[in-house]
Amino acid sequence: MSSWVLCVCGQKLNKNLFAGNQWQILVPEESIDKDTVTDSDLNCIIVKSKISKNCPECGCLVVVDDQNNKVKYYKEQVV
Repeated sequence: MSSWVLCVCGQKLNKNLFAGNQWQILVPEESIDKDTVTDSDLNCIIVKSKISKNCPECGCLVVVDDQNNKVKYYKEQVV
């Protein structure tokens, strides 16, 4: 995937994790459920984990899975 993702509202979001773009890494429990986590493990976690962010424009939660080329959008609904 590219280094940008488009929100459903049209806002273009930069996916660079190291440029202060407010992304969160979603780490699967099995990735860190070890006695010792090595530097290699940390690199693997960063590359293989999904990332998420709330769109600053519309508030939609955007979840990016680069390993499977998928983006999911979650929008709060008031009923």
